Amino acid sequence: MDVEPSYVEDLEFTKLIARRPDACLTTAALELSRDVNPQVDFDAVHQWIACVADSVRGEVARAASEWEVMHAFGQCIAEEHGVFGDLNAYEQAESSFLDRVIETKRGIPISLALLYLGVARAAGVDLKDAPAPEHFMVQLQSNEGTIYADPFDHGRLMEEDECLSWMFARTQIPRPAILRLMRPGDPRNIIIRMLNNLKYLYIRHADWDLAWKVQHRLSQLQPASYEQRRDLGVVALRSHRPGKAFDILKACLPSAPKNDREMLEGLINEANGNLVRWN
Repeated sequence: MDVEPSYVEDLEFTKLIARRPDACLTTAALELSRDVNPQVDFDAVHQWIACVADSVRGEVARAASEWEVMHAFGQCIAEEHGVFGDLNAYEQAESSFLDRVIETKRGIPISLALLYLGVARAAGVDLKDAPAPEHFMVQLQSNEGTIYADPFDHGRLMEEDECLSWMFARTQIPRPAILRLMRPGDPRNIIIRMLNNLKYLYIRHADWDLAWKVQHRLSQLQPASYEQRRDLGVVALRSHRPGKAFDILKACLPSAPKNDREMLEGLINEANGNLVRWN
């Protein structure tokens, strides 16, 4: 019998469902890793972060400016520990999992940024996330303005004007809109972004059982979203859960936009046909 995912052990993810702002991002991200590796070592990741924070703390204390503070993070994490980005990481689900990023020393922007944020928190530095479009970064306020760091690119530092120009060249999004998008978010939105990365990767590789776990989490975090409920039904069908798919898709039908209705009806018929054959 197919068992509905339970989050009894996922204390930080449960906080995110309840929209509590005090969730620990590091632990919440590791709870996602546990969907793939039930034996993930939470303590080892927290210990690595604490060790790196100890190394950074001395440099931070000697820093003459916020720029030097930010430079210390890149120097320690990227240069001394060798943890930074790799284009191949985008096609590897493990690049979203903090334990594997530490082991392989390669990650994608958002997972690397979470390591920077975890180290900063342990070191007593008020580093913030910078959820830029298509490229997650971190930021620190200084008397001269905001300093941005790109953990994917060895902790490369940019002042605001340079960062906005660089992001505009990548995305063609107007600079004022980019600046709004880079405002620090809440932990729930960061985990949603991580889950969406995994969702599209698993679907692209037709890894439907893992896509089901990810989509179930997204639906828990965004229960009012028609799109997430619809996708839950689709993934349920593709992962051989026709009963769940039928119920979910049927419930979506009344609120579906017109351009989705024909597709939903086809999927409902497919789910019903699978149920008949399997019974």
